[in-house]
Amino acid sequence: RTEVQIQLFQDQLSSLDRRKAQVDAERARDQQRQKETQSRLESAERRSEEASAALEDVRAREAALRGELEEKTAGLARTQEAMYRLKEDLASQSSSLTALEGLARSMDGSGWKGWPGEILSPLADLLEVQPGYEIAIEAVLGERLQGAVVEGPSEVKDAVEHLRKSGAGRGALIPKDLRVQPAGGSSPPVYYEGYCPPFAAPQLKGSGILGSAADFVRAPAEFASLVRRLLDGVRVVRDFDAAISLWKRGGEVGVLVTRAGEVLHPSGITSAGTLGAGPLQRRKEIEGLKTETARLREEIDRAEAAREGEKEHRAGLAGMLEDCLRAAREAESDLAEIRREMEGLAAGVSRIGEGLEASHQELERMAEEGDAL
Repeated sequence: RTEVQIQLFQDQLSSLDRRKAQVDAERARDQQRQKETQSRLESAERRSEEASAALEDVRAREAALRGELEEKTAGLARTQEAMYRLKEDLASQSSSLTALEGLARSMDGSGWKGWPGEILSPLADLLEVQPGYEIAIEAVLGERLQGAVVEGPSEVKDAVEHLRKSGAGRGALIPKDLRVQPAGGSSPPVYYEGYCPPFAAPQLKGSGILGSAADFVRAPAEFASLVRRLLDGVRVVRDFDAAISLWKRGGEVGVLVTRAGEVLHPSGITSAGTLGAGPLQRRKEIEGLKTETARLREEIDRAEAAREGEKEHRAGLAGMLEDCLRAAREAESDLAEIRREMEGLAAGVSRIGEGLEASHQELERMAEEGDAL
């Protein structure tokens, strides 16, 4: 019986040893699994931090792109509004230009249409007046600016016959070789009232004279003599007070005209008041409108180019924003997956820990049983 008991104890000890070895192996495997799982958990935590940082970067980039896109959208709206205003201005200026050109055409000697003779040019078309002196020249030449320049007296005669027979109204005809009667002659020139000063009347220094009227006008070489004769003896003065002062001195001061259009003749007869826009002023205004319309068209072209550029930039920003949003969604998805993995790994670590604790307790119990045996 004692031998049986001893054999039973030995068998129990062998069983405990095998169970202990089995528990030790399981514990070693659990410890290795715990170590590997912990390592994976730490790796997942690092990837989670990296994903969070990447997501923050993406969100910051998204916010910057949204701000830039809003700014470009507002800039595009401003550009379009400016372009619309430019187009409105262009339409207004073009309308004014068309009206002025139509008026100019109606008053450029077209009344001579139907006359078989040759008109060299309307007088106004020959004159290039220094800016600021248009009103003075128009005041002096008056309706003769609408006159037609012809070759000579025979053409004048034919034109007179044409006017008489056609009933087309009155018109001025100016022969290319204009004759100007010298001072003291028996007949006055065709453009002034009973008086024509010498061609080169003396200058009066310090008198407010700005210069001879012809000094402010240029014409083609072929007609330079005609223009010089038409304006012979006419002086442009600073203002009407200067004109009165010169006239009171007496002598051959000629015809005095201010830049505002007041004309004082040697006889004392004065023409003043507001002048309607004459052909020179109309031409100046037409040239100004042409310049302005050309400038507006250039600005519109630049605005349209800028608008297209802003549209392209805006489209590029929208594409970048879409890419950024897609990256943000991918980053969020990656982060969520990593977090789920971390939760699973944490749960695994906890279970392994619990298993290790149970193994530890079982080993202690087996040790106690062995001691008891």
